[in-house]
Amino acid sequence: MSRDRDPLHSKQKEDCRPPRPWRHPQDHYLSPVRRVEAQATDPAARLVALTFEDGPTAAPPRPDLSSARWHGNSGPHSHRLGTAPRGAGITEIILEMLAAYGAGATFAVVGTAGEDDGGLVGVAARPDLVRRILEAGHELANHSWRHLPFGPVPGQPRRRWDRDAAGAEVVRLHEEVLERFGYTFRLGRPPHLVDGAGETPPAFAVYEGLGYDYLGLGVEAGGGGPSSGSYDADVEAIVLGLQRRLEKDGRALSGKVVSFHEGYDAGGRSPVVTALPRVLQLLRNYGYRAVTVSALLEASPFADLSPDDPFWAPAHDLLRRGWWVTYRSGEVRPGQPLVRGELAVWASWGGVLAGPRGGRGHASQAAQAPTGPDRPGPDPTAPPLYADVPAAHPYRRHVEEAARRRLWEGLRLPGGRPTAPDARGSRVFGLLDPVGPDEFREVMRRAGLSVGELRGDPGPRHGLGPGVVSHGEAVVAIADALATPAAPTT
Repeated sequence: MSRDRDPLHSKQKEDCRPPRPWRHPQDHYLSPVRRVEAQATDPAARLVALTFEDGPTAAPPRPDLSSARWHGNSGPHSHRLGTAPRGAGITEIILEMLAAYGAGATFAVVGTAGEDDGGLVGVAARPDLVRRILEAGHELANHSWRHLPFGPVPGQPRRRWDRDAAGAEVVRLHEEVLERFGYTFRLGRPPHLVDGAGETPPAFAVYEGLGYDYLGLGVEAGGGGPSSGSYDADVEAIVLGLQRRLEKDGRALSGKVVSFHEGYDAGGRSPVVTALPRVLQLLRNYGYRAVTVSALLEASPFADLSPDDPFWAPAHDLLRRGWWVTYRSGEVRPGQPLVRGELAVWASWGGVLAGPRGGRGHASQAAQAPTGPDRPGPDPTAPPLYADVPAAHPYRRHVEEAARRRLWEGLRLPGGRPTAPDARGSRVFGLLDPVGPDEFREVMRRAGLSVGELRGDPGPRHGLGPGVVSHGEAVVAIADALATPAAPTT
């Protein structure tokens, strides 16, 4: 097909927006773990995902609001804050409010809040609340057993951090919830939103092993930080913060994660209990439907491609097949050049060798285990095969698997120049070297997938020349090849 007539190509030519800058320094790596904060949605759908963290809790609301009423945003009807039984705790009241508005939510739960919580907080102390959350159709996210962060927390005293212990706390909660409730987490939110340091932060490594996506904070509505000293002012801060966004742009929360604290703020009060019905009414007034994070991902799996984007369908197909089609930011970036390190990922465990996603739909990219009898990983004590692919690099196992399978051996670029991995014994792989069409097709062929004509090139938007393959071209070509039945062997 001619690129001039290709709808993929023409659509992207119309989009001259510059690429979004990376919000996090580690986001420029392909990964099975997506950070979920703001998804590109169908504007008409107006989906928003509400999250509540640090529960479940049976702690009573403060102040006591059992007889309080709030007059809704539209009409004179009132909503009784005490619809839950007298003496109900914060989580139970939140569940009653969500039910009254037909809203879905994601609860980022902890295992325990410690010895001094009076048996009121956490999965271990309040299994009854976990069951109520699940019976109501909401979902859970793993917020660690004891809320142990993966690294230093800004604004808190520095101390020695044990990454392995923090990871073990996540695994402990995963196993406990699976055993007690038969529930498998699909999402994890690191305590204090601290990922840990390194090119592969510990939070991402742990979540990859468990098959999670990373639940970001998104729009922080509040309820858990410092208090102004006035309960009414704290409630207004939650409501008006969201209301002002919507008054400026009614679509401002479409595809967003909106996060609330499920408990007391620093002043020992629970403004979320009073603010939540007003927020739910506000969302209803603007035509929003509140859903779980997994439901949001089902409708909008990418941060930069909405369902009407021509690259959405091929990227979605690869995602469904288990390919690492997104960066850690959840973006596909069709206009970015494909570089050699990314091609190595797609030619090995992050693509051609990836298995199906276990029927989990689009809620979370199923992680490929870094080691195992059928998926050997590099020996961390062995020297790296290439000087530019250090031992801790996220792509190391993919690059070394490509070398083991000789995917680049003897491959030459136009003009007869050998590619970096085979440059007369060179120990430079060329992770960031842009990939040309010939190299892309030949490496994928050697990996077991014959790709055809490249189409969907975004053109000059990012200054890509004719000799560089873009992510959009590669995604479309791979999806086309996977959709084409293999020719029978003779």
